[in-house]
Amino acid sequence: MRGSTKRVVAGLCCAALAAAACSGDDEADETAPVPTADAEESAPSTEESAPEVDDSVATDPEESEPVDTDPPDGTEPTQTDPPETTTATTESAPERRLPEDLGPVTDSIPYPDAPGVDAPGEFYEIYDMGYVYLPFEDDPDDPNVVAPTEDELSILAAWAEAQAAGASQTFFEPVSADPNDLVRAAFVDRGQRLSESVFAVMASDGLVNVFPVDAADVFRPRVDRQSSTNARAVILDCTLISSTTVTVGGDEPPGYEPFVQNGLRVELLRISGEWLVDFFEPEASSCT
Repeated sequence: MRGSTKRVVAGLCCAALAAAACSGDDEADETAPVPTADAEESAPSTEESAPEVDDSVATDPEESEPVDTDPPDGTEPTQTDPPETTTATTESAPERRLPEDLGPVTDSIPYPDAPGVDAPGEFYEIYDMGYVYLPFEDDPDDPNVVAPTEDELSILAAWAEAQAAGASQTFFEPVSADPNDLVRAAFVDRGQRLSESVFAVMASDGLVNVFPVDAADVFRPRVDRQSSTNARAVILDCTLISSTTVTVGGDEPPGYEPFVQNGLRVELLRISGEWLVDFFEPEASSCT
């Protein structure tokens, strides 16, 4: 799918530009956990029938002569050493630090041109071609690459869930003006601001998010430790954006470039022990 509209950072980064003037209220309603639908999977039943035996080739065991297996006189039976056994080794999967429902985790992504993800770490594919990168240690050559502490993982997981929720709405046509259940569960205001500033615009203008070339979105969030408290946390995310917003059925946007660097500031509130995204906005200083 290609389009002819201006380049817009996609995922929920698209929403950040549109909602830049929005700020969260200090008091927020408690939000229910992400609703999930029970999916009943039924495997097709199969009946296995025994194979038919061809009696025409059967022989009477009494008519068969025994085979002489004794070695000739004066010879010793050949001793055969047992085959050597080998143990197959496989690479262990990277340590998983975010919840299982955030998608598969790998230790690399198949996009060698992606900058700023050279330090060892893990990549969570939170939506198709959208990854969250968590390094195992700080990169002294890149201040945007900061290894999270154990206490910060739940904050980063909440931001990843919000990004995945937004992608579940903006990458599928037609885009609905109303926030879906995943968006409602990830945001303090249940996605109302996103509905007004992003989803409704995309729905009315016939827009959708796509990847024009084989290049991914890579989120590189880190917690701003100086600005965060036990009740309110701040994330600085220097994201590499390759997706874009296009008109459904239009032409490929001119001047497209993958891995465009985009800085975001995210604020989250802790409500009933769960982190929810309050608001986020473009912040160039997030890419230091």
